[in-house]
Amino acid sequence: MSITLNGNGTIQNLVAGGLPDSSVQLADLNSDVKLGKVLQVVQTHDTTGRSQSISATTTANISGLNATITPSATTSKILVSVRWNGEGSVSDLQDSVFGINRDSTEIGASAHAGSRQGGIATISMGYYLSEVTTTPDNCYYEYLDSPSSTSAITYHGTVSPKTAMTLYTNRSVNDNDASWVERVTSTITLWEIGA
Repeated sequence: MSITLNGNGTIQNLVAGGLPDSSVQLADLNSDVKLGKVLQVVQTHDTTGRSQSISATTTANISGLNATITPSATTSKILVSVRWNGEGSVSDLQDSVFGINRDSTEIGASAHAGSRQGGIATISMGYYLSEVTTTPDNCYYEYLDSPSSTSAITYHGTVSPKTAMTLYTNRSVNDNDASWVERVTSTITLWEIGA
């Protein structure tokens, strides 16, 4: 089957692997093609067992889950990846929402409509009812931010619980020294993507 170059810039009958290596060079591409690249990566890997009190329906920064990056250009995007592990002192942690603050501004969250809380993600529960205080839950989420800045920016993982609670990060509520009680870690990773 022959390849057809149309006058409108499209190609017909081209299959994957149909061109020899090096047959298309960067200079051959239309100037509208944007090739993003990772310019820098910053990560906070938190291994400390923590606890913090959080009021009901209040968005709070999660202690230890923040990282700071200084973008190299105003056109850069920042991919924020958050991985939280831990438990809450309440049995309805599944009604909490997790999100991201850029400095003190909430980003990427759904609308807070009426009494509903807005966020990016909810937890994945990993326990049987009898292990509610001894097996950590987890939440992983990402957001691609466009901060339009070359100033230092601090991103925070956040949580907003339905009821007031103590949030335990990197540990379970019952932190006894036993083989059936886990200690875990959490991370926030910032990827600067260049235009």
